[in-house]
Amino acid sequence: MVKHHFLSEVLKELSGGDFLPENCSPGILSKSPNGLNMPLTEIQQLLLDLVGFSHHTKADFCIERNNQKNFKKLLGFDKKNEPFLWLPPDSKIEMSRSSIRIRFGSPITLLNIIAGRRSGKTTLSAILASWQARRALREKSFFDNVPILQGTTVSILNVSTESEQAKILFRMLVSNLKTLGLISSSPKSSDTISIPPLLIESLGSSSRSVRGRTAIYAALDELAHFTRTSGPLADRQMWLAVMPSLATFGNKSLAVVTTTPAGRHGVVWELFQMRGSRPGMLTVQLPTWVLNPNIRRESLDAEFKRDEFLARQEYGAEFLAPARQFLPTGCIKACVRDEKLKPSKNAVRHLHVDIGLVRDSTAIATGYLERDNGNQPKKIIIEHVEIFKGSKESPLNVAVIENRILRIAETVPVSGVTFDQHQSAYLVERLKASGINATIFPATRKSNREVFALLRNLVTTGRISLPDDERLICELEHLECTPTHDGFTVQAMNGFTDDCADAVACCAWFLSSDGLKNWKDILDSGEL
Repeated sequence: MVKHHFLSEVLKELSGGDFLPENCSPGILSKSPNGLNMPLTEIQQLLLDLVGFSHHTKADFCIERNNQKNFKKLLGFDKKNEPFLWLPPDSKIEMSRSSIRIRFGSPITLLNIIAGRRSGKTTLSAILASWQARRALREKSFFDNVPILQGTTVSILNVSTESEQAKILFRMLVSNLKTLGLISSSPKSSDTISIPPLLIESLGSSSRSVRGRTAIYAALDELAHFTRTSGPLADRQMWLAVMPSLATFGNKSLAVVTTTPAGRHGVVWELFQMRGSRPGMLTVQLPTWVLNPNIRRESLDAEFKRDEFLARQEYGAEFLAPARQFLPTGCIKACVRDEKLKPSKNAVRHLHVDIGLVRDSTAIATGYLERDNGNQPKKIIIEHVEIFKGSKESPLNVAVIENRILRIAETVPVSGVTFDQHQSAYLVERLKASGINATIFPATRKSNREVFALLRNLVTTGRISLPDDERLICELEHLECTPTHDGFTVQAMNGFTDDCADAVACCAWFLSSDGLKNWKDILDSGEL
């Protein structure tokens, strides 16, 4: 696709032969003689070629006729799509009927890959690190005109949000270096290789541990998510710690950012805002199924049905606002009963209690499972929601809650009562002594996701019946979803409460767990 350059030699050796021959289709898996798998798609190869070509030759980068359509689509020239790829501002593009030519004004020194999960970002990072290692060890002129003292250790640095991810990248890098003949055996260390004058490291996210390096390569894996593992502003601290280490080698150095987005904030968002205008920066923003066509968009349907907002960010690589309304107002209102509920005497109830004795309210949600004539789950009925309010001056007496639960249990069948874990141990023991099946439900990030994911499915499909309760409806309308690296959290918007909403969501969850096993399987499979 392009003329020979030094990175193409690396790719050829890693693939064990002529790299990506003419009959190669996207996603083909080549193998090296030692069994190293090198799955690279056409777009992944294109990104590597753009970087390598900009560093190794002043000739034009030429896109041949059979690849022009895809490349025009990447640049947004087909007028049907927004651009996916932005070249440095000093690059020039010349198009003719037979070819597309790119002339780089200077080498690419920052590759900014914004891509979905499972798109091959780690593979690209490991290849580029191997390429820089080989350049430093085999190019005779690499250290020419570089102001360093003899004996200076030169770093190739990979930094990941998690130590386990750093180890995965390190293993890939070791395999590449062995294939290229730069090392003969695996190192004893799980994160460091010394090939004088190079020190190759793959570390977890601590900005303190990477300062003071003289580096030719630095990869920041999942930079947008550093704040999750290392605290607020950790992405900026890491950026400021790493980038000065590349200054010594100037245009011979390379920084690589590979990440999924995490909202419209932080270093990654700021870099994306500078796409096409920052000197030396090549930016690409691609969903999983474009950068890695081995994963088809259709295979992710369940993820998009489960939570479209999160899937658009995690797989679609979209920068989305950090929070949004969790439940559609129209769907909530469609689930509210417009007539008085005829109580079912035989239906077994479940109660969930969201405790708040001082500043918050205590909410009790009572519900049961409605079945069809074939005894199959039909709908979850939230019978009623009650609020008990305490204050700092006059805290709510737990005896009030206990007596209310006992009165409900005397009038209708109750299978169980669940509580959140705050201030509820005493009540649980009291109810157990009265013969009530009472348990504590631990509130965690994972349980929050699962409980509210089910509630969203129930509300959007009309499988839940809600009482016409003004406070409950208001709380449901003002729940917001905030994406996180491991999923999302749901809570009340600023200035609103979520006591009733929490109680209803947990009540529905336990009813589905008890009586909706088959229905839950359908929800989990994404068929609803």
